[in-house]
Amino acid sequence: MVWKWSRRLAVFFSMLGFMLASGAPVSLAHGNNSLAYSDISAGDGFIKYVLQIDMYDLRAAAAPNDPDIGLSTPEVLERFVTGSKGDVEHYLLSHTSLYADSLPLTGKLTDLRVIQKENELQPFAEAVLTYPADRVPRSLLFHYDLVFDSDQWHINYVTVNLGDLKKEAVIVNELRDIHVGGASLNDTASHFVQLGIGRLFKGIESLLFIMLLLTGCRSLKQSLAAAAVFAGAISLSLTLAALNIADMPASFTASILPLSLICAALILLPNRSNFKFLIGLAGLFGLLHGFGFAEALYGLRAEDGYFAASWIAFIAGVEAGLVIAAAVWYAAILLLRSIGRSVPALQAAAGLFGLIVFLIKSF
Repeated sequence: MVWKWSRRLAVFFSMLGFMLASGAPVSLAHGNNSLAYSDISAGDGFIKYVLQIDMYDLRAAAAPNDPDIGLSTPEVLERFVTGSKGDVEHYLLSHTSLYADSLPLTGKLTDLRVIQKENELQPFAEAVLTYPADRVPRSLLFHYDLVFDSDQWHINYVTVNLGDLKKEAVIVNELRDIHVGGASLNDTASHFVQLGIGRLFKGIESLLFIMLLLTGCRSLKQSLAAAAVFAGAISLSLTLAALNIADMPASFTASILPLSLICAALILLPNRSNFKFLIGLAGLFGLLHGFGFAEALYGLRAEDGYFAASWIAFIAGVEAGLVIAAAVWYAAILLLRSIGRSVPALQAAAGLFGLIVFLIKSF
């Protein structure tokens, strides 16, 4: 009898070994704990986050309705990494966050593949997320909230290598944030002033609107008054946004800013506008343009100690950019008028640009 059962067990294990060796579908073994490895480094104009995580955990969290969730054949895993990138990107970006110098970064999934980690039996997924960044930050906050809902013993080993910011740490259920570095008040002020100036010069609608305002002015005094009202209205809306008193959806400002160019051009082209009406136009649309600028600081962390200083410096940067832009446009308009060139052509071009952008963003 013993010999008979021994032969049966031998046959059973032989068949099991054959199935494993031949790649037949098998269930993916997974214990009650899991591992992940995070590497955050600086690239050329971006921050790269490489996540290596237990494949079972990622599949169960990102695509729980996958009918092949329990299988681990190479074909099934390859099908997952090629066909579920959208689900994986949404899951990773909604459960991890990177803050550079107190501002949230917006990333995207650029690579997803299957890997085999050394000394690990189960397959791993390697996901690469990239976040555009104009400089290496002075401080970085990394928030990680993957897997813990299903496995409270999940562990993530994190390595940060961003210029002078270097750190190795471990994320567990009780500690899901890692903070590296820190900026002084002077560094913060300098950075946000530059951010404000850069945001102004990237806002083509605001630059063209300043030009339209100045083409409707007949003297230096009127030009200064119109520019001052526009700048003051922008500062007011930025202040309201900083205090969480008022804000506007990004989709609304994206459409209303080019619409402001259309309205201003239609009013100025017939040459029927009076100065008081022009001032009202500057104030109204200045408020709307200001809420557009405020989007750059949405998500700014108040916990880092320089929240108010960051907003004040950003507003100062935007205002400095406005002064520069207004001075350049005023000189250009004077030059065009002195050589007999048609200023209404500028107005028509700005209005046409606004119409094209409005149609693109609306539809």
